[in-house]
Amino acid sequence: MKARFNGKCAQCNESITVGIEIEKNSKGKWIHKFCSDIKKEKDLKPERVRRVRSIWWYLAPIILGVFGGLITYLALRNDDLQKAKKSLYFGLIWGFTQIILLLYFMSNYGL
Repeated sequence: MKARFNGKCAQCNESITVGIEIEKNSKGKWIHKFCSDIKKEKDLKPERVRRVRSIWWYLAPIILGVFGGLITYLALRNDDLQKAKKSLYFGLIWGFTQIILLLYFMSNYGL
């Protein structure tokens, strides 16, 4: 907020002139914006760090199908969400493909 009146900063005791950015401190007194002791919300939230995970994680859905996709998703969702989702989708598709192939061969060849 910009100052509409002249005044004095409660923090540094320097003058506040009209048009300077100001805000209230934790005690409710008007101060310069750069003198503020209140942390902004963006300062309190840690930034999400994306760790690149190994491509070897794709072996779990290949070997275990749906269960491998679920295991991979649960292991990677906090670090590499994109790879976790791809692994889950691949595990679902691969698992159902295995079931369809199994049913096909059982019905045609009597296995």
